[in-house]
This record gives sequence, C-alpha cells and structure tokens, in this order.
Amino acid sequence: MLASEYKPFENVADTMQRALSDKEIRLKCEARERYERDRISLYASGKREGHAAGLVEGHASGLAEGQNLLSQLMSKLFADNRIEDAKRATQDPDFREQLYHEYGL
Repeated sequence: MLASEYKPFENVADTMQRALSDKEIRLKCEARERYERDRISLYASGKREGHAAGLVEGHASGLAEGQNLLSQLMSKLFADNRIEDAKRATQDPDFREQLYHEYGL
C-alpha cells in the first residue's frame, strides 16, 4: 500500500514535504540536529577526559600506597637488623611479598 492510498500517511508525507520546503523550518531543524550532535560529542569527550583523569589519579594513589608499604617494610627490616633481607626485597618481588605477609603489611 502506498502512502497516497492511506490518508494518515499522505498527511504526514505532505506535512514533511511542506516543512522541508520551508527554509526557516529546515534551518531550525538543521540547527537542532547540529546541537544534538555537538552535545553528544561533548558528552563523549568529557567522559573520555574524566576516565583519563581517573586513571592518572588512581595510578598516583596506587604508587603512593606502594611506596608507603615498601617504606614500612624497610623500616621494620632495619629495626630487626635484617639488612640482607632488605637488599633482597628490593630485587625480588616474590620475597618482598613474603615479607609483607610476615610483617602483616
């Protein structure tokens, strides 16, 4: 069935044709489409920037936490006069983890 055979579709088609031929309406529609595209683009851009900032902040926080943990471990090892273990802990991540567990860190 064609649009011309069904009155409601014919009316819609006629209204759309008149709207598209009216320059002012067409310009308003185009402006609205640009606005929506720009809004979506800005939203996506802001989301990406926020995600990147969160990654940087999380990395900095994790780095500070790791440094603090290592500092606590070294202080405990030096207090217990475990100098060789402190040296080894700086080179051997598995041993360092074992020491963290041993000292409850």
